[in-house]
Amino acid sequence: MISVQAAQAFEAICSHALRSTLCVPMSAAYGVPVLPVERAQLSDVLAEGDGPGLSVMLSIAEYGFRMAVLLHVDEGPALRSHIARGLGVDAGDLGQHELRDHVCEMANLFCGAMSRELGRVYPHLGMSTPRVLSRDVLRHLSRLPGAALELHVKARPAAGPALAASLCVAAKDRLDFAAPPLDKLDECPASTGEMELL
Repeated sequence: MISVQAAQAFEAICSHALRSTLCVPMSAAYGVPVLPVERAQLSDVLAEGDGPGLSVMLSIAEYGFRMAVLLHVDEGPALRSHIARGLGVDAGDLGQHELRDHVCEMANLFCGAMSRELGRVYPHLGMSTPRVLSRDVLRHLSRLPGAALELHVKARPAAGPALAASLCVAAKDRLDFAAPPLDKLDECPASTGEMELL
């Protein structure tokens, strides 16, 4: 069972991680305002964008719970242009493998930020390596064994590709904790948790 307080904490940490690791740097790169990360419905995340939907999944695990963390992007012109800009190459010269490697690194940054924040409450966390999936996997999240919480958030930066994220938490025991105040979330240690062998 996951308490209301813990569900709110998962959402707050997820939203802040997406904003701080991906939205803020993207907005700085384009010189545009940072737009808020908002709660979304499954249908919002599944909606077609400017290209095929791509999801990268990692897991965060602890003795009492396991969580699937997914970053969603559209493999369209906006994403390709953004990644090419960051790498200093022409968008037309960016190969599919290189593009997906970069998206996996984005997911690593996002999930790593979540792991650091959760590590302040649960110090024995493990984090997996990223796996690239079709976005249709979202239709089956609730079927994960023990799934007790599913939530989705999205961000539409003023420039650059749209971003969305999903969490599915499976708990063995009752989870009840409060998130640190958002204005203190950047004060956590540089690293927490080890790679999880799956």
